[in-house]
Amino acid sequence: MADLLLQFIKRNRDQIIVAVIATSVGGAGMAAIGTLLQDRDPRWLLAAVGFLICVVVSSSVLIQARLIHRASIRIRDVVVHEFGHPWRETQYHQRAKHFVEEKRRLAEVLVEQELPTLVRGLAATHPNAEIYLILDSGSTITPVFRPLVRAGIGLEDDDHLNIQVYTNNLAGIEELQKLDQPGGRVLQPDQFTLIGGHPLDRYRATTGDETEQFLDALWQRQTAHGANIVTVGVLTANWLLYWHDHITLCARGRGHPEFKRSVAGGSQHLILIAPLGKILSLSSVDRLNAMMMDAGEAARWSGDQRRYEAIEIPREKTDRAILLTSRRPRHSLSPLHSLSNRLFGEKEGKDNFDLSEFCPEYEPYGSNQEVFNIELPHIWTRDLHTELFC
Repeated sequence: MADLLLQFIKRNRDQIIVAVIATSVGGAGMAAIGTLLQDRDPRWLLAAVGFLICVVVSSSVLIQARLIHRASIRIRDVVVHEFGHPWRETQYHQRAKHFVEEKRRLAEVLVEQELPTLVRGLAATHPNAEIYLILDSGSTITPVFRPLVRAGIGLEDDDHLNIQVYTNNLAGIEELQKLDQPGGRVLQPDQFTLIGGHPLDRYRATTGDETEQFLDALWQRQTAHGANIVTVGVLTANWLLYWHDHITLCARGRGHPEFKRSVAGGSQHLILIAPLGKILSLSSVDRLNAMMMDAGEAARWSGDQRRYEAIEIPREKTDRAILLTSRRPRHSLSPLHSLSNRLFGEKEGKDNFDLSEFCPEYEPYGSNQEVFNIELPHIWTRDLHTELFC
């Protein structure tokens, strides 16, 4: 009993001290008021009452301030645990704020429609094959992990398919670790493999020689087992260039382009996923680099990492590369509506990719200026939007 009392006093020490002081001062004030009532001097009586009220209010404010401070500390601890310290905000976290609703919608379509359709066909043609799903890093792919674990690939017979997921996406694996209902998962932790390598903070990814060696071993295993292994790569990019019905991926950063190039070349089936605002109407990566240099956007990078590299889709994948993006309504307020009309105007005859049949319609909500800012979160793309998206 004494221990419980001592713990109570320690937890509520500040409030107890304030309460004791307030009680003492209040008692003294009441005694003073009694004396003044005998003297019947209204001025002293008002002063005493006012002083007593101030003491009570101040004590209450101090107690509330202390409680609010403690609550704010708890809330801050939760926020820091979930998102990290605000003063350590990285470029990844900045990018994660862009196209938030659109990325979430694309992730849902990928898990609920695109992957089930593709894998259903693979299961029919390769009934006993292992399916290797390779997920890229980046804030566009990260929202895929939670729905993927909870829904699998959207088929009722998920448990009869041998699916293995390989990824270098540190943020995506972190999303899996936040799930608190392991019993509600379709895909289990042992079906996920985090590819090793050096951590790349800008993209919350692993890259480098070890990462590439792992992928090389995966391609060798695929070749050795023939039809018993089918690989599906899901890639995004910093930017995608769309020119004369041809798609080129652009990436920069240590080991970042190499990972995408390996997955693009080694995967038997390829899904490209990106918000529409990441697709630029440019003819070459050299033009993109020149625009970035002129806009001063490359100043934060050093050496060769300032320049984007082009990742081409191998020609043999022309009929197996699918682009999943969003489209804008015909009378959209979006500055991307011209690009959308051109991209979706002719669904046939794309040079090195096919549009997904499940590309969702998306329209940001807000005024003209609000929509403009949502669709073009980068200042340099706002300044050059007529060249980039028309």
